[in-house]
Amino acid sequence: MVSILNFHNSSIKQTNYGTLILSYIVVIGYVT
Repeated sequence: MVSILNFHNSSIKQTNYGTLILSYIVVIGYVT
């Protein structure tokens, strides 16, 4: 149970990080 929750949490963090990178690239492309 704990390991499943931990995996779920790290999954969310990874997704948030990927979204942040994607939005950052979009902003850079838009500015440039």
